[in-house]
Amino acid sequence: MENFKRLRKVVLSTIITASLLSLASCETNNGDLDSSIMTTTEETQQQNYIVVFKDNVLENIPSLKNYLATQYGITEQQISNEYSSIFKGFTLKTSKSNIEAIELDSKIELVVKDAIINESETPEEPYYFDSTERKIATRNVNGSSMDEHGNIILPSGEVQPWAVSVVGSGNGTGKTVWVMDEGLHDNGDLNIDRKRSKSFSEYHGWEYEYEVHGNDVAALVAAKKNGKGIHGIAYGASVVIVKPGGNASSILKAFEYVKKNIKPGEIFNFSQGLPRKDLITSSQLPQLELIEKAFKSLAENNICTIAGGNSYQNLDEHYYFESSWSTSNDNAKVIGGISRYNSRGGIYYDYWGGGNNGSAYGSKIDYWAPASKLPTIRRGKLKYSQGTSLSAPIVAGVLLLNQNPKNALNITYNNHTATVPAIK
Repeated sequence: MENFKRLRKVVLSTIITASLLSLASCETNNGDLDSSIMTTTEETQQQNYIVVFKDNVLENIPSLKNYLATQYGITEQQISNEYSSIFKGFTLKTSKSNIEAIELDSKIELVVKDAIINESETPEEPYYFDSTERKIATRNVNGSSMDEHGNIILPSGEVQPWAVSVVGSGNGTGKTVWVMDEGLHDNGDLNIDRKRSKSFSEYHGWEYEYEVHGNDVAALVAAKKNGKGIHGIAYGASVVIVKPGGNASSILKAFEYVKKNIKPGEIFNFSQGLPRKDLITSSQLPQLELIEKAFKSLAENNICTIAGGNSYQNLDEHYYFESSWSTSNDNAKVIGGISRYNSRGGIYYDYWGGGNNGSAYGSKIDYWAPASKLPTIRRGKLKYSQGTSLSAPIVAGVLLLNQNPKNALNITYNNHTATVPAIK
């Protein structure tokens, strides 16, 4: 048997060596082959492109499909996504030579090659620390207690985030928040709208076996007041979870879905992060500009709460595609983070961060909201988390209950003052 294995190795080695020599010979003998063969392959190879029609094109989607078919031979099978709400267009698979012809069409605004977009849980992800660090600071006669971060543990064991002491809370039953995030785990603490929740990832649905970032976000908006876990600002509100995919076309498809299905008065929360403009390559710019276009379209009719980011950057100087286009009077509300501080003079609230870690800031910040040492549930256990990805859903909860919120606090940082909104 050992001789047989040794013989098989020798034979295989001989075959591979002969093959390589043959290939080398071919390359040597045909080194002057016309390079147009490679060019032709590149021109005819089919790839995915996002095609966007100009705003003044009045035809509907079926008519535009027919137009692409008659003018450029695009079949139904080549079209994977349709966009009619965020803009008019398609994701289609075709050759480079054909897409170059489409790009010159007078009806076309732009053509973008599909590509992977790297998202995060807001620029610079939040971090978690275990509940074993919790210390009870005060105990009340009614059986509740307060930990050293200001979170209140009710007699039932349910935890009331310290954010409630600042912005308030109320019954959100009958109201709906849309959360675009990685997904969530149904731990019984949320009213999940399963009919409208949807995943656009080709790898994973929106539902997970254990709590993930989407749970932290959704719970702060809408977790039930049911004697367990934590309770949200607009407790009992319905949650629609939308999980985007990893490439530009699927992210756009997720925005298209939200725009088509979100109802008046419902709020959209985005606590993920897109790359910063000065940190990307020129080839990534068109895809991110399209996602920005989709965001603007969604914000035309519905309030969008957007995490400012944990990068400790001035948004007036560093461009983020999910927020830097926002103005002070539009529906896109960019949220910065504050913290609760305990000094000899008592409790006070101020900007969260410092050094290389902290909330984004600048005139783009519409509201401040609690960002640090907020309770969250992971695998059934209480943990704490911080980041503006938690500030945004707190404001979403406030705006679900009152779209003309009261002013709880004024916070000034780097010469810009914004309010902390309160329900009443």
